[in-house]
Parts: sequence; C-alpha cells; structure tokens
Amino acid sequence: VLNNNFPKVTLFQGPYGTGKTTLAHIFAACMQASLPDGNPDWSYPTNRSILNETFTGDTTVLDGSQIGGKTDIVDFSKSLSFKPMRDKYRIVIIEEADQLIKSAENALLKVLENPDPHVRFILLSMEQNGISNAIKSRCQVFKIKPLSITEMMLAMKGIMEKTGDWGNSNIPDEFKLEGLKAIAETSDGSLRTAFQNLE
Repeated sequence: VLNNNFPKVTLFQGPYGTGKTTLAHIFAACMQASLPDGNPDWSYPTNRSILNETFTGDTTVLDGSQIGGKTDIVDFSKSLSFKPMRDKYRIVIIEEADQLIKSAENALLKVLENPDPHVRFILLSMEQNGISNAIKSRCQVFKIKPLSITEMMLAMKGIMEKTGDWGNSNIPDEFKLEGLKAIAETSDGSLRTAFQNLE
C-alpha cells in the first residue's frame, strides 16, 4: 500500500469465517484511497460505501456460484472490462471464486491475460485447490489460517468489553474462561462461528 504497488489479481484462500471477505474489503479500500500510514481512508465516499457494503463506487462484488446461473456470462464478461468512472481503480471482488463454472472461468482468464491497467481483481476461495492453475498462476496468493483458541478467546473478550458484558455481574467469572474456551474449541478456527455461538 505504501509503495502503491498492488497486484493485478489477489487471492485470499482459507476456511469459512476466517475473515477473507473483511480482508478483501479493507484491501479494496486501501487501493481506492489510503492515508499516509497505509490504512484505508474511510472518509473517502467509495470507501464508506465499501464499509457499509453498499458498493456505490467502482468496487463491485460478485458471487462466483451465481455466475452462469443468475448472472449471465455475457454480463459477467462485460463487467470485468469496465474502466473506473470515479475512482482510482475498478475493483472486482469475486466471492466463492472456486465455484465459477467453466465458461465463467474462461471469461475471467481471458481478461486476466490482458488486464486493463486500472482494473484489479480480488478472488476469495475456501477451497485449497478450487481455483484453476491457469488463474492461480496470475494471482498473488494469501493463505488465511484458522484462528487459534487463544486468538478467538481474546477476540470474544474484546466483543464482551465493547458491549459491557465483560463487567456484567450477571455473567459468571467461570464463563469468561471455561465458557469462552469451550466456544473457541468448538468453532473450528472460524471467528464468525465463535461470535455466533457467543451471542
């Protein structure tokens, strides 16, 4: 971010609930407008829309499992080639990129072979081998690991502190250790699952 040197295609790969979508949103916001320290500038209108998940600027989110079904392949191909209208980059985030059907994969590959200099792609995949080698070879890959028990317990403690539940005398102290540990252990490294179970 500090060098303004963004890969044409980024792949976030890892298990369910480990923050791939959140990372993609933060990374997209960094590309569109960042502060001198490298963090996203959330005051920038497109970045606010990314934060609110309304995506009103030149950042688009597509569901890989819907392309070729609810999303027409021709529309998909056209959407990949649009230049940015308002922002620095036209960013296409493809969730569940491992679910792309062959025709959608071919359309994506064709664009990646000769990408527009102002277009960036962020692919998300839960499957280790779900993305074809032809596409993967054009990606900068970030492998997201499941969170440890301790990391999840600390994250849940942080949530409880923010909501005022950590100091709530109606919640027994045993829960703050054994309860959080049990939730973390049964969440299979997924912070999303841990938060749902904590609720």
